[in-house]
Amino acid sequence: CEKNKLRNTVPAQIGIADNFKINTKNTKAIYIHNGIRDNFPSLTNYNVGVIVLDYDLKNGTFSNEKLIDTLPDQSRYCNLSIASSDTVLYIINNTNKIIKYVFNSNYDLINKYFIQVPLKKKICRDIKLAPNGKIYVSFLDMNGNYIDTIVLAIENPNDAGPDIAFSRKTPLYGKNDKFRGQFVLVDRFPNTYGSFRRVDFSVISRCKGNGVVFTNHSDYYWFKSFKYFFGDGDSLSFDTFTKIAVHYYKAPGKYWVKLQAFNENGTWQWYSDSIMVLTAPSAYFTNLTTKGCQYIAFEFKDSSNIYYKKQDSTFRHYWYFGDGANYAWQTMNMKERRDIQHVYIKDGSYTVTSIVSDGYCRDTFSRISEVNILPAPKPGMRIAPLTGCIPLLVTLTAKYKETVDSTNWSSNNGHNITTLKQGPASFTFNSAGKFKLYQQQYGPTGCITKDTAEVTVLQGVDRTFSPAVINATVEGQDIIVNWKRTPNAEMYEVYREGILITTTSDSFYKDNSVSVNDKSYSYLIVANDICGESTLKSNEGKTILMQAAKDKENFGIIRWTPYMHWSAGVQAYEVLQINNIQNTESIVFSYNDSSKTMHIDTGFLMNGQYEKCYRIKAIEKDGNAAESRSNTVCVPYESVIWIPTAITINGDGLNESLKINTYGIRSFTISIYNRWGGKIFESLSIGDEWKPGSEEQGVFMYVVKATTNYGEYITKGTVTVLR
Repeated sequence: CEKNKLRNTVPAQIGIADNFKINTKNTKAIYIHNGIRDNFPSLTNYNVGVIVLDYDLKNGTFSNEKLIDTLPDQSRYCNLSIASSDTVLYIINNTNKIIKYVFNSNYDLINKYFIQVPLKKKICRDIKLAPNGKIYVSFLDMNGNYIDTIVLAIENPNDAGPDIAFSRKTPLYGKNDKFRGQFVLVDRFPNTYGSFRRVDFSVISRCKGNGVVFTNHSDYYWFKSFKYFFGDGDSLSFDTFTKIAVHYYKAPGKYWVKLQAFNENGTWQWYSDSIMVLTAPSAYFTNLTTKGCQYIAFEFKDSSNIYYKKQDSTFRHYWYFGDGANYAWQTMNMKERRDIQHVYIKDGSYTVTSIVSDGYCRDTFSRISEVNILPAPKPGMRIAPLTGCIPLLVTLTAKYKETVDSTNWSSNNGHNITTLKQGPASFTFNSAGKFKLYQQQYGPTGCITKDTAEVTVLQGVDRTFSPAVINATVEGQDIIVNWKRTPNAEMYEVYREGILITTTSDSFYKDNSVSVNDKSYSYLIVANDICGESTLKSNEGKTILMQAAKDKENFGIIRWTPYMHWSAGVQAYEVLQINNIQNTESIVFSYNDSSKTMHIDTGFLMNGQYEKCYRIKAIEKDGNAAESRSNTVCVPYESVIWIPTAITINGDGLNESLKINTYGIRSFTISIYNRWGGKIFESLSIGDEWKPGSEEQGVFMYVVKATTNYGEYITKGTVTVLR
């Protein structure tokens, strides 16, 4: 990409870069150009040029090219690298020569030095700046009849002096005697001739003495001999009959191991890999207790050593106490240790063993522990009850009958009492939570035994609290009772007419064992907690019972029982009219008088309806959102059909269509016939009108079929159409 940018942005006379680098600040670009005299005719005696350009990182453009240096025809530059300071440049050419350029901040040339690396093979290789700040150079070198690749490291590439400091302390002098160099051989990579065969090994740590077992997995039939380079300065040569080799390192750590395989022709192949020489864990513990009381644990201090192997390792610890009991635990924290406790029942000598494992190696340590046990009272206590609601009285007693001088009973919330012998104790808990209870028994031998228990104290309901019924309302043929949840309540008892009918954990109840058109029902709620304690009874929720009828003047008479008992009382009663066909309701009248229990509906009759349905809604006082609805009562109409005998179609807008008025009709069909018996109109809707055309006049016959509240009805007649 950089070369392509250069082709597109640098003037033509500069030519094409053979090798190209941008400095670390992204402000300059340096490249070498073989064949520069093709672009600069005045440079007839020079073949290679070093050029610097300004670089715009944002736009990716180059400008202001400047020729820094040129070299004679016989030289060819191969590669370049800029030191991290951006002021020192290193170039290698095809004669194994390293040229060192020193610049100022404007990239003006200050000095130039070079070194001739004394290698037999002359060919262009590579030079790179590494992340560690060093510059690494590769060359080809003759190794007998074979060619190797060697890598040299420039230790301080930012040094502006004449020296190039490699590592191997071998002085090399340049032709101009201005350069004194030292180099380090980083590694040698031999070229191999012939077909490639497998060269490989695996390792297993012996866990003791830093020993490592090497297993050779190479293709034995192809090779004549092998040689290990163990990475610690030691090596081992062996033939093809040896597959296993053991090497002991002086110290644990990471080593780079190489395996060289030789064939009959004298060529060789390499395989190398890093290995970890592991430090085995060491198990160790000391006895913290040698003489103790019965029922009290003997303690062992774990002093094992475990060393890092790899991330996410699991470290396991195993304990065997010599009396048939054992204990194991594991952790991913290499530094975690646990002091181990174990209760012995009898005196004696016990061989205690600790084993530690790091997933690779394990170690075992054992010691004989002398156990001397003094008689002691057996610990244990009984708590009654273990769970309850505040205020909770808890009694503590000894679980075993023992010889005891005294017993101390306490809790972690401040209770504390000491009794003679194993005398019981009682604590009252007035706050909720989980509390620890402690027993300490003081035996005649001076031994103190301990036991711990836990009691759970729950909040429970306030026994002086009265739940609140929101409403009791009729829905269809059922009654829905709603109430507010009581703090800490688990269940609610629902009472109807003072009799318990159900329990529920919800805050509502749907009662379908009622007859809402026959009577009003009263409901009460009691809240219970998990401990079986109860609150007081709630306020009463009593439904509204409504009755409706019509008088002889066709007025609707509606009566209802009052809703009871909202704490704030009733704000208003609304008389609702129900449209069963459209499933809607509307307010007939509203009374802001809680004592009102009757309404007379003077608009009882409604054309086209067969009945009128009513319902009462009570609204709670003081802006509360609660409301209660009564049962629904429908009052049927007496059946009436009124059909005119004549209509006029003279255009005066009066009586120009046949419109039928009805009351108490549930369904309706009208058919109209002309004088020849042909049906000219039919409708199933009471509200439809017949509008004869201008050519239609004379006498027409109709047939009406209707379903009333009391049965089927058929009537026939004629209507005269006049102009």
